[in-house]
Amino acid sequence: SITVDGYLVDINDRVVLTGQFQGSAERPELTRLLAQANASRATFFTNAIDTRTRGLDVVVAHVARPGRSTTINSSLAATFARTTLQNVNTSGVLAGLEDTYFDQTSRIFLESAVPRVKVNGTVDVAVKEFNVFLRAVYFGPVDEATNVDANAQTFDGKVVTDLSVGWRPNARIGFTVGANNLLDVYPDLNILANQGSGQFLYSRRSQQFGANGRYLFARLRFNL
Repeated sequence: SITVDGYLVDINDRVVLTGQFQGSAERPELTRLLAQANASRATFFTNAIDTRTRGLDVVVAHVARPGRSTTINSSLAATFARTTLQNVNTSGVLAGLEDTYFDQTSRIFLESAVPRVKVNGTVDVAVKEFNVFLRAVYFGPVDEATNVDANAQTFDGKVVTDLSVGWRPNARIGFTVGANNLLDVYPDLNILANQGSGQFLYSRRSQQFGANGRYLFARLRFNL
């Protein structure tokens, strides 16, 4: 079976958290409003931006029975999506401060700090009481969300592989051993400027996949 879904989603006046505003001689009204609130700076939630998301989802699934006691389920699912900033809607008092309303860091978070391409392939083989499950997931490249152009960084796409083997001798008991991230894959390291004096080797400002490495497990399941 093959399914293909395309979508186009426009969101107007999307709620975001602004950057920090502060008063100045050039903006006496903003200075007055901050003084009224007994504050020197302010950040707030506001319906500030218009966005557009375009995407395509493709799923291919197949079931094969090469033998009387053998079943092979396989699937390939891919998502291609892109969200872009269309407009920043400021209030009259803050006109001209669009870069503070929605700064570069926020824009990268919105547009490219998560994978825009993800591909998931699985194969599940059952032979009598045994089962083998293999999954490989490709996470596309992502960008570091930063306001400093010199610290801009793109993290390459990676493939994470999971594998498990199960044995179920009867309907009441089952045993499984396996590994998530079998090949111990990690995201790219931060450049030195983004490591925070060595405290953050991996990005805090992008969400590609976890940085915990290989995870081994054993699982016993039984019905009383």
